[in-house]
Amino acid sequence: MAEDNFEAAPGGFIPGPISSGRGGSGSTARTANSNTLLSEQDVALAAPQADAVPPVIQTLRLQAEATTGVTRGSVSGGTTTTTPVVVSLANASTSDRPNADAADGDAYVDFGGLNGNFNAGSGEYLQWSFAVPAAGTYDLAFGYAFFSASATNRPMRLEVNGKIWDRLFDFTNTGANTTYSEAVTRVYLEAGTQTVRLTATGFSGPNLDYLEIRSADPHRIVIQAEDLLPAATNTTATTVNREITLPFLNGKTPAETFRVGAEGDAYLDWGSEANTLDIPVTATVAGTYSVTITYANGGTTGRPLTLTYLDGTAIGTFALAPTTAPTAYPAFYGDLVPAVRPADGSDAGDVPDQSGWEGWTKSTLTVNVTLNAGTTVLRLSGAGGAQHRQVRVRAGGGVQARAGRPIRHHARQSHGGREPVRRRDRPCHRHRRRFRCAHHRGLRGCEPQHPLRGR
Repeated sequence: MAEDNFEAAPGGFIPGPISSGRGGSGSTARTANSNTLLSEQDVALAAPQADAVPPVIQTLRLQAEATTGVTRGSVSGGTTTTTPVVVSLANASTSDRPNADAADGDAYVDFGGLNGNFNAGSGEYLQWSFAVPAAGTYDLAFGYAFFSASATNRPMRLEVNGKIWDRLFDFTNTGANTTYSEAVTRVYLEAGTQTVRLTATGFSGPNLDYLEIRSADPHRIVIQAEDLLPAATNTTATTVNREITLPFLNGKTPAETFRVGAEGDAYLDWGSEANTLDIPVTATVAGTYSVTITYANGGTTGRPLTLTYLDGTAIGTFALAPTTAPTAYPAFYGDLVPAVRPADGSDAGDVPDQSGWEGWTKSTLTVNVTLNAGTTVLRLSGAGGAQHRQVRVRAGGGVQARAGRPIRHHARQSHGGREPVRRRDRPCHRHRRRFRCAHHRGLRGCEPQHPLRGR
């Protein structure tokens, strides 16, 4: 499922050295359950390190209606055989004209729906092709709009380079067909040519405006929960936290149900007994952050988890209330063997029945977390928790940064009644003029004299 901010591909989180003090853990970190200690080497294996410095690229925006680098069509096995159509100011109907006028480039791609129902239908797809210069983590942002009085979401199947990234990538109701928003996810890409495809899987699709490829924002930290655990085996007890993947469940005895809708087609299954999960969070800028967990709970009661610093200082509690089932089970589930599919018990067909376990949603703490620059270890604790897809840490108020560095101020002291002067605004040592003033910019000879140039 998509988020309104950032998520990472497996290995996209960069664990740093674990420091002492608040959040510190010395040479070992506790994970999986309260009786298991992993060495630093094991932690590195559990959360593989990606590119230490994510690639920095010029943002690339690809219009959905483009005639090059974009393919639109339909796949076999869907309920529709139509192709998504381009709606522009040149061909829009009277009712669709405001929607095109509000889109970037005055055009968008429209999915046809099924028999007049724009919240149903499977098979139509849109695919972009592009290239990135270097391997690393990137943010993919999809511009879109949709309004329906009877649907809050039109999730689609998202594939990256032919592999499933999310079977239920969220496109939530934007409130109006003229109100465009973004659904963003973070993925790991190798250098070279890439393909990104969105396919309708039973819910049709929104009005798609563009795909934008961006450098990963270093001030938004996303951790796939399953990356913090070693791979599960057939002997791993259900009482402890486990990484769940299709290869793990296929052929497993006794059989277990695979829950679709997790990014990377993998998730953490919280054990039935008391467990803890240590989460190393590396922040480039000290400040106040919010913490969000994406989870699914198909039970009837909440399954709370407590968040603390590693020294035991309480931060808050995630209630993790029961989640709402999607309106249908997504199409194109042929790669799921019958043993790992949900049962079909409510109708005469053979389509698996959806439940709250496929209803992935976000839970954000109402309190903020203070992080120092560097790595802080947070700890989740609880028993009988829900399924967890990821932990997201997002910068809150009071954090200022430019090119990955904070805007530094002089220490607050007496300045003759004047406000402290920012380093960026200190006077030029040669011309006694403020940095970036017109006089300074016009004198190239003074640039080497200024120690703050480019900061």
